[in-house]
Parts: sequence; C-alpha cells; structure tokens
Amino acid sequence: MKHAPLLTIATVSLSFSAWVGAVSVSASANVELVDPLVITETSSLTFGNITNLNGSCVMQDDGVLLASGGQTCSGSQVPAQFNISGNDGSLVDIVVQANHTEPGLTFIPKLVGSESKSLTGGSTSVQVVGTLNISNASDGNYYIPYIVTVNYQ
Repeated sequence: MKHAPLLTIATVSLSFSAWVGAVSVSASANVELVDPLVITETSSLTFGNITNLNGSCVMQDDGVLLASGGQTCSGSQVPAQFNISGNDGSLVDIVVQANHTEPGLTFIPKLVGSESKSLTGGSTSVQVVGTLNISNASDGNYYIPYIVTVNYQ
C-alpha cells in the first residue's frame, strides 16, 4: 500500500497596526493680517547749489548745510520728507541706505530721529538728510538714488 505524502500547511496570520503607540494632537497656525505699508516721498532731498570743490557737504537734521573744503552753498536746501502709512498703532523699523555712486560724488543718507516709529493714527513721517562727498566731480545736475525701507516690527 502506498502512502500519500502528508502535507501540512500551517497558516500564521499576524496583524500589525501602523498606529501602534501613535498619538495625535490638533494644532493651529496663527496669523494677524495687517494693512500693507505704504511709503510716499512728499519732498525730495535738495542740497541746492554747491561750488565744485573737493570736500564734504553735510546736511544737518534741521536742513542747514555745512561745507568743508571751501565750498559755498546757495539755493534751496531741503531735507527729504516721507509719509508712512499702515496698521494703526503698529511699530515700524526704517532703514535708509545708499544705492548708487556717481563719478566724483558719494551720497551717504541719514535718517533724522529714531529708526523705530509708531504708526499713530495709522501713519507717521520721517526726514532724510545726509552727507555729500565731492572728489574731482564734473559740473552738472546730479540725481543720486538712495533706498528707504520700512518693515513692521
């Protein structure tokens, strides 16, 4: 008598959950939406007429121009004026920086007063003065750009 081989199949079923020991928490992202900042130049910085001699001309905070090197200053001398508007009561930081140098002329802008301002009633204003260094420049009219940057604190 022949015996058929005995075949035994054992099935083992193991079930693992991907969440064994996992926890979750509900979280939130916070945001405060504020009015966009707007800056407007209401008057341009004007050094007036300066004799072309090597040296420096410094516009003081009150708009008075002081020259070294024998220059004479005449004509209209006006600090730049900027209005800044945004979210009422917010604090802003203001930075002024040089952006360009003309051959023989270097302008170094300076913010008058604090670099941090409150937008009382939703706005504030700032003035910019600076120093103009003259070194072998050619006669003529010059428009030297600079940058005023305003950011919320």
